Parts: sequence; structure tokens; C-alpha cells
Amino acid sequence: MGYVRGDKPLSLTTAIAGKRVAIANRGEIAVRIAATCRRLGAIPILLLGAPDLGGYALRRVGRVELVGEGGSELDVDLVVAAAGRTRADFLHPGYGFLSEREALAAACGTAEIRFVGPSADTLRLCGDKLATRAAAERAGVPTLPASAPLGDEPEGWLAAGREVGFPLLVKPAGAGGGRGLRHVAAEAGLTEAVA
Repeated sequence: MGYVRGDKPLSLTTAIAGKRVAIANRGEIAVRIAATCRRLGAIPILLLGAPDLGGYALRRVGRVELVGEGGSELDVDLVVAAAGRTRADFLHPGYGFLSEREALAAACGTAEIRFVGPSADTLRLCGDKLATRAAAERAGVPTLPASAPLGDEPEGWLAAGREVGFPLLVKPAGAGGGRGLRHVAAEAGLTEAVA
């Protein structure tokens, strides 16, 4: 995998060797990220809330910066401030909701800390499933058949379902993580699934 600074391609190892990487996650995820950082010559530093200070990740990684009390590890301003106190060059959000936060990517940019993940613009786009699908279609990425957003009338739901074909999935545009996702094997179950 390459990394580009200006017009010069660099290896990822060259890009982060000797750099400080703040890890805004905990547990096994943080341990794995830290191990990769070490393998690439970077210095991993955990950003943890108070309840995790005695946990597995700290025992395995060793370096830590306290973000704040329990729950603070999801507060963008507190996480970026903690990364700043460590003099981090990079902030890796790990997996989960923090990694999907447009505000975190933007705050890292403001603090001149490189966010390990998509840009704030990309995260903003991907936060809207309909806009993401439209962007994928414009880019020529293959997509599964789908309807336009459904209105309030069950007759329209049935017409859209017939056009897409059964079996199908009903997916709320505003939910994430599989919440609200419904499998519909045949037309008879569509109205209840959408409702």
C-alpha cells in the first residue's frame, strides 16, 4: 500500500516510522492497532477513559493518555485534546462509531493531526445512505437493485417491491448498524416490514 506526500509516493512504513499514533479505542482492537504501529516503527499511545485505565489494552500497550471520565472517549473535543497532549502525528479511531464521525476527522484537521481514515467530506457523504448510493452509481460501482425512498402509501411500497423483486430487504435510510433492517421473502410480508 502506498502513501503520497506532495507528488512523492512513500511506503506506509516510511510515512509513519518514528511518528506518534494516538489510538482512540480500547480492548483487543487497540492492541492490534498498537501492534501494527510497532511493526511499522510508530509509537502507539492509547487514549482511554478512566474506567479503562486498568484494562487489558493498557497492560499490553503501556502508553496511555487519559481522555476523561467514563464516556469521555466518545467526545470528539476531549479525544482530540488528549491526542494533542501526546503530540500525536496521527489519530487512529479504531472501529465503531467514533471512526464514522465526520466531526472527528474535521477536528483532527484543525488540530493538524492526521486522521487515519476517510476525510470529513467522505464521512459526511457516507453518513447519508441515499447520497452514498447515488455517489456509487455515479462512479460506476455495481449496486443491488433498489427503490427510491418510499412514501407513506402502502400501494407505493408494493409497487416498489414488485419492481425490485422478492426476496428483498427493507432498510431504513436513517438507521445504521443493521438496525431496522427487515428481510421480506414475499409480497405478503412487505407492508408489515415497512411499517
